Order: sequence, then structure tokens, then C-alpha cells
Amino acid sequence: MDKPLILVVDDNHINRLFFESALKKNSCACISTSNGSDALKQCHLYQFDLILMDIRMKDMNGIETAARVKQIKRNQTTPIVAISAETFDVDTHRDFIGSLLKPVSREDLNHTIAALIKPQTHENHFNHAKALDFSNQNQQIASHLRDMFIQQLKPQLQQIVDQFENKKFNDLHDTLHHLLGSAKICAAERLIYKIEAFKYDLNEMNDNLASTYLELIETIKKTAEQ
Repeated sequence: MDKPLILVVDDNHINRLFFESALKKNSCACISTSNGSDALKQCHLYQFDLILMDIRMKDMNGIETAARVKQIKRNQTTPIVAISAETFDVDTHRDFIGSLLKPVSREDLNHTIAALIKPQTHENHFNHAKALDFSNQNQQIASHLRDMFIQQLKPQLQQIVDQFENKKFNDLHDTLHHLLGSAKICAAERLIYKIEAFKYDLNEMNDNLASTYLELIETIKKTAEQ
């Protein structure tokens, strides 16, 4: 299997060296750039599995760069993770699937890679450490929320199928919104990414909508098996 290809965009040389080293140790291929303009050139040349995007850069910041990446067909659905020294609200910046806070730890970076691009196993459909954080380190609450979430997946899956096939897109947006909220509370990170990718294609009515729909359905089924 080919190594996942990851683009690192950061204007700090030391940060780029950190990511390059950490990604190689995680069996990933890496291309790094120091500015948004060069990042866009790389996105025209390669289809990436993941983009790590520094937010504060000279000339073109990470938010503008990400928006322009999403206009490049080859990387329209590539997940982009914000890298920032400050808390970054991904809910108000829909081009980003998540964020990592500087200084980025290898553990957080590895969790992100496992959730977004590596083949999933029973252990990494959910980020258990993050789920515990959401539950104030209460394992009983975290497990209860996960069990409730899994029980709701099958009826929600049927809802999504019915609404998509019958083109009830307003209802579908509502269903996806509720599913995404629950997935975030339980830290079902792979499912979060698939929901966001499908929502993006649904909003834009992209040519690959059918493909991301099928990927979402398959991810819901696998998550429900946990």
C-alpha cells in the first residue's frame, strides 16, 4: 500500500522539521511548504490525504489558503487540519475538519493521522482520550454516551438513506447536523471527517457526491459495529 501523502504548510522552519520527522516516523510521505502560494501549487500537482495548515502566515494566511485549496478539484475533499497557537473554532471555518494547538505533540498528531487517513480498526473509530476529556475524565459517562450513540446509528443511517434517495436535502442537512454533534461528543473522529466531507459535497452538489455518500454510509456501518 502506498504511504499516505501529507502536505505541511508552515512558515516556521523548525515547525516544518518537526512535522517532517514525526510524519516519517508514522510511515507517511510528506511535502512541506513555507507559504500559501507554494501550497496551492503543490495542490495542483498532487492529491493529498491530509493537509496540515498553519493559520498565521505572511502574505496569505491559512484560512484564505484553505479556501483556495477547496477550489482545486484534486483536493476538494482533502481534510485540512488547522495548526494554531490559539484556539481555532472549526465550526465557523468549514474548510477545516479539525485543529491542533501549538506546540503540537506527537501524540495529538498521531491521533489525527489515525482518525483521518489510516485504515480503521475497532480501537481507532473513537478517540477514547478525547471522549474522556468531554466527559470530565469519567469513564462510565464516556462509555454510556458511546453506547447511546452507537444504538442511534442504525435508525439515523436509515434516515440518511431515505432522505438522500428521495432528495429531501433540507431534512438531510438537519439529520447530518445532529449526527455530527453526537459524533463530536463521542470523539468518533473518522465518522466526523466523513460527515464533513459529505456535507461539503452536498452543499456544493459536486460530481463526487455519490462517492462521498457511499463512504459515509460505510463508515456509519463500521462505527455501529463497535
